[in-house]
Amino acid sequence: MNMDKGQGKWRPVDPMRHHRENGWDYKGRAIYHFTLPVEERYPLFGVLEGESAETAFVRLNPFGRRVCQMLCGLAQFYAGKDFALKALAQKVMPDHVHLVIQVLEPLPQSIGAVVRGFKSGCTKVYKEMYGSGENAAGVHGNGEGKAPVQFVRIFAGRGSIWQQDAAYYHERILHAPGQLRRMIDYVKDNPRRLWIKSHNPELFRLHRRTEAAGLSFTSMGNHFLLDWPDKQVVEMSRSAINEEVQERLRMVLAVAHNGTVTYTAAISKGEQIIARTLREQGYPLVEPTEQAFLDAGIQAAVEE
Repeated sequence: MNMDKGQGKWRPVDPMRHHRENGWDYKGRAIYHFTLPVEERYPLFGVLEGESAETAFVRLNPFGRRVCQMLCGLAQFYAGKDFALKALAQKVMPDHVHLVIQVLEPLPQSIGAVVRGFKSGCTKVYKEMYGSGENAAGVHGNGEGKAPVQFVRIFAGRGSIWQQDAAYYHERILHAPGQLRRMIDYVKDNPRRLWIKSHNPELFRLHRRTEAAGLSFTSMGNHFLLDWPDKQVVEMSRSAINEEVQERLRMVLAVAHNGTVTYTAAISKGEQIIARTLREQGYPLVEPTEQAFLDAGIQAAVEE
């Protein structure tokens, strides 16, 4: 069972519901990061442009601009429904949306009601702009103001623009010191990372034969982390108590903050907590799994 920290004590996390914490008060004060992917990760909102990673930006299409307006006005809209919210960061990417939002006062309903309301509003706007069936306006065109042919067919079968998911959205509660600042930077940095990924596919391809430390294995991710000069290995006994885990975690984070790549098998409870924290806070991590997946950064396989 993975564990995460919530409201002063460790709480079990439901791995099937994208970091949703069992027993967490989703009406209470907190800061959340939400990621909302489009069905089939279709680039429905716009395209990535720019001559370099530093100049990369998302050129939103008419629908993407409407979604951006709704996202920017979300806190104000719900203020009229007695929801005290503050948007700390937001970004509309071609195929997904990021939102970092703070709950300032206890809510009349779960924060999930806000996210689901936003998603429903976006789907309603899509229907208003493009229609809802195979014969929707613009089905034969793919330019500005017209629904793309491929997505019209996807939408006709789903009835929603959003990825079908039992949890409704990807969520992370921001607990750790410094985590909020790193998450805001992560959201703002999305176009640059997407530009790097799209222009350097070799960094993210499946490597059938990877060699490190005398071993040969299959890997996926930024395999150049294996050659990084500064490395630390995390191994902890299964019998380690929470105080020992927390002390080791503080030491690992301090070293990772200086650019060191962390290796861990994430087998024991302490190793799993440390690996999870490194992923959440965006530090480089090499973590063998059943497929020997190399995780190069925060939620790389989900959000980028």
